[in-house]
Formats: sequence, C-alpha cells, structure tokens
Amino acid sequence: LKRGVDISSDDATTLLVGSVYLDQMPVFKRALELKADINGYAKRDPLKRRPILVAIECGRTAFVSAIEGAGGELNCADANGDTSLHYAVRGGNLKLAKALTSTCDINARNACGETALFAAAKCNRKEMVKFLFEQFSDDAAKLAYAAILNNSKETAFRVACISNSVLVLDVFDEVGVLCEDADLAAVASMDNVVVEQWLINHG
Repeated sequence: LKRGVDISSDDATTLLVGSVYLDQMPVFKRALELKADINGYAKRDPLKRRPILVAIECGRTAFVSAIEGAGGELNCADANGDTSLHYAVRGGNLKLAKALTSTCDINARNACGETALFAAAKCNRKEMVKFLFEQFSDDAAKLAYAAILNNSKETAFRVACISNSVLVLDVFDEVGVLCEDADLAAVASMDNVVVEQWLINHG
C-alpha cells in the first residue's frame, strides 16, 4: 500500500474477512479505510460468509461489536441459508444468541430446511435448546416448533438422537415431545447405546 498498490473494493473486503478470522483488529480498521464492504464476503469463499458470520463462528465478540458499529447487519445468512442465529447456536454462544433473537427469525430455515433448533440438537447444546424453547410463551407453540421437519422429514429430536446428543433429550422431554419407535429404529444401527437406553426408558 505504501508503494501505491491499488486495492480494489473486493480485495479490501477479502482483507476485512481475513482480519476477523485471524483476530487482527488493526487490519480490520485498515480494510474499512480501504472501502471494504462491511456486509460483503470474500469472493473465493463458497459459503459467502459475511464478516459478522465469521466473527460469530470464531467467537470474536470484539469484532461483532466493531462490525455492528461500522453499520454491519447482524441478521444475515450464508450460501447454505445458515443465519447468524444458526452460527451463534452452533458455537454455543448463548449471550450472542440472546442478542440476536431481537433481529433474527427463530423460525428461519437453512437449505436443509433446518431451524436453529436443529443446530443446537446436533451439537448437543442443552442450554441453547432450552433457550430456544423459552422464546415461545405456550406449550403448543413449543411443540409446533419442535415438530418442524427438515428436508429429510426428520424433527430436531430425531436429529438429536441420530447425532448422539443425549444431553438435549431431557429438554425435549420436558417440553412434551414424545419419542417414537421410529426414533429408536433410526439409531438402532448407529451404536448410540446411551440414546437407545434413553428412548427405551421413555417408552
């Protein structure tokens, strides 16, 4: 740059995304000076992750604040349809997930037809599953949220069973989600003995 190299907006945006990934705040600020798109993404990234998604994915809280302060949108999605809330839930960042629920649609689905609840179920995030259910005021709404099917016709509970996420199963049970024989059949060949025993114990 000191030698006068011309940096395009696309290059500056790639620099911005990289600075978040590598935890380099001075580079982040320099990229903004170079007219980086705060809501853009590195062209070579097949997931088209904006800086905010990278910050959430990497647990860079300071960058989340910096991006928001620079006018970045908190509510966005990658090329697979995973939203900011999906990322926060998957990473187990409960504080950030709470902050995002005011701007993100809790019912938003990714390309696989999965809400953030599926992400929490897959990653065995017990507190996150509890938090997501707490966003609904009545039991019927919670059950309706739990009953959403992904593109493979699986519920989040079934996905939890398949993923061997035994910690979250009690939360689904507390909400009133009933386990079925099909859930046991889904894990019978996967050597998820603890999940199998849980399902048998619950009927």
